[in-house]
Amino acid sequence: MGRLGGWGVTLPEQIVRWTPETLAIYELEDEVPDVEAGLGFYVEEHRPIVTAAVQRCIETGAPFDVEVELITAKGRRIWVRAMGEARRDESGAIVELQGALQDISEHKAVELSLKRSEERFRLLGRATHDAIWDWTPSTGELWWNDAFESFFGVRPNGSATHTELWEQRVHPDDRDRVLTAVRASIAEGASEYAIEHRFVRPDGTVAMVLSRGYVLRDLAGRPVRLIGGMTDVTERKRAEERVAEQAELLEHAQDAIVVRELDGRVRYVNQRAEELYGWRREEMLGIDARALHFASNVDEFDDAQRVTLARGEWRGDVEQRRRDGTKLLVEGRWTLLRHADGTPRGILAVNTEVGERRRLEQIFLRTQRLESVGTLAGGIAHDLNNVLTPIVFATEVLRSTETDPARALDLETIAECARRGTAMITQLLTFARGYRAGRAVTALDRVVSDVARIVKETFPRDVVWTVDAEPGLWSVRGDVSQLHQVVLNLCLNARDAMPQGGALRVILRNVTLDELFAGMNPDAKPGRYVVLRVEDSGHGMPPHVVERIFEPFFTTKEAGKGTGLGLSTVHAIVKAHHGFVRAYSEVGRGTVLVVHLPASDDVAEIDAPPTPPRVELPRGQGEVVLVVDDEAPIRAMLQRTLERFGYRVLCAAHGAEAIALFVTHRDTIDVVMTDMAMPVMDGAALAVALRTMNADLPIIAASGLDTSSKVAAARDSGVRHFITKPYSAETVLRSLRDVLTRG
Repeated sequence: MGRLGGWGVTLPEQIVRWTPETLAIYELEDEVPDVEAGLGFYVEEHRPIVTAAVQRCIETGAPFDVEVELITAKGRRIWVRAMGEARRDESGAIVELQGALQDISEHKAVELSLKRSEERFRLLGRATHDAIWDWTPSTGELWWNDAFESFFGVRPNGSATHTELWEQRVHPDDRDRVLTAVRASIAEGASEYAIEHRFVRPDGTVAMVLSRGYVLRDLAGRPVRLIGGMTDVTERKRAEERVAEQAELLEHAQDAIVVRELDGRVRYVNQRAEELYGWRREEMLGIDARALHFASNVDEFDDAQRVTLARGEWRGDVEQRRRDGTKLLVEGRWTLLRHADGTPRGILAVNTEVGERRRLEQIFLRTQRLESVGTLAGGIAHDLNNVLTPIVFATEVLRSTETDPARALDLETIAECARRGTAMITQLLTFARGYRAGRAVTALDRVVSDVARIVKETFPRDVVWTVDAEPGLWSVRGDVSQLHQVVLNLCLNARDAMPQGGALRVILRNVTLDELFAGMNPDAKPGRYVVLRVEDSGHGMPPHVVERIFEPFFTTKEAGKGTGLGLSTVHAIVKAHHGFVRAYSEVGRGTVLVVHLPASDDVAEIDAPPTPPRVELPRGQGEVVLVVDDEAPIRAMLQRTLERFGYRVLCAAHGAEAIALFVTHRDTIDVVMTDMAMPVMDGAALAVALRTMNADLPIIAASGLDTSSKVAAARDSGVRHFITKPYSAETVLRSLRDVLTRG
């Protein structure tokens, strides 16, 4: 409290007495004012209060004690406590007033501050949806704000039983944990606590709440007051769970998910994106996607970005690149992300690798096209057969009775045309319906020998024919006439590709196909096969023609010189025998057609010697092999196989990429295995470049064309080791071991 002074007034003279302390309160020097002047110091709104209190005390002797505000002689406003009482004489008459005056300005300031704080606290309590409480443990007094009713279903009344009500509403499964934590916080001297728990609402539903408390302690550390609140966090927890679930789904998605800013910078990537592109997440965040995945086709990225911004979405196939520079084809589904007000804020990209899928789709569509054309061809052939049958029959009857030589010649011409038509129909039906191979065991080398007689008698002399059959050739199951047609059609096709003459070579080999080969050829299954290779040195074919040579009626020959049914019939017959056929060709370098037919498993009917015992394949000793091939499945199968047999493998899709890898790893690469026909830079150019950098580097060349020109091209490039596609794991492993051993 502030200064305290005394005062007195003698009645009825109204002589005023003030102590020095009182004068100091009024900020006066020595002169004591009279009663009226003294009352004039009080502020206008409080002056009537003091005047009335003094008047009542004079008239009735009633004491007074009021808190009022006055203005000192120096103009300061202060709060004072004015107290007074009456003194009587022996007769009981009031003869004097006396009392005290105390400066309470500091106390009043604190009180007003507390009142303002309490008022502010009450207003905040009303404004918030949280339940706020204030508890004094020593008295049990408990205060709740208005949100108490929404939490507990009853209005607060200040009763200490509200603590019990709160405890009862804590979920039974959480009650022991929550109460133990709260009591431990109070007992162990903690200043605050925060606990999330379940809370049973008045309607029986369960909410998730955050209970927080702050403990005020005295100097001895005893809790004297606890203030806290309870916040309903049910929606927040649900949102957090939804976000966590969505994040988990995104992380386990099979597609690469990338969120980009509008300027192209990467803001989020999932785990699949790391696996697909080869960059770690922290390496991609904040980097422009153009530099990461679209370095070689930025215009394509910008076009897709413009469509996304204009239409809100974009979908299509786009070429991207991995960290190692290899290209991949992805199906992109881009969606424009917007703020709440509709303005764009980013782009969500869901990318699926579809390179292998597109390749399989092409194979499927080609097969489907063949089946569709086959169905059509079958129907046409059936009707044509009905048309030609009476013609053939009638011409035979008419020829037997015709005596005019000219008319007989005309009938012979008609009969020949009908026979050609019948032969075409037979090929059409074979292609359309396939052929169910018989159970007879056949020696394919004998079939080739039969065809050889026809070839030698009918083919031009400038076509040099050679046969290279492996001794002890395995037998196959099939129809001799159908297999005869396969060999003959392949030889006729080779002859027609060499109008100026050339070399026609037929090769027969036993092979055992492994998983590596099967992985490179969708129609193949691991097992024993007899391989028929028909090679010519003709003009060859470009890739787009090779893709279609097994389609019926497709031919590159002049009108009237080919029906386009020869190779389609071969395809149908081989497929019916559970085999498969592949074509390899280069313009100006000839063509190779390779037929694989399953070897017969019936040992009793096979004249060939039994299958040789399995030989242990040679293993590597940690050597590094650089594999170069433009076919991703071939690279993948070679890498898996070689790593399984102790080699380390680097892969490149073409010659330029191989040179970049060699420059980086030239001190560790022991041998290079490259395909000869590749885009960007072929195998011959690659071999020349590698030989320039390392003249002693062993190089193995591979191609589907096992022709003298191909071997010559490889040797001209400095290559001394050559293997023929399709190759087996044994061929590759033995070639590598031989090259690495001999140098």
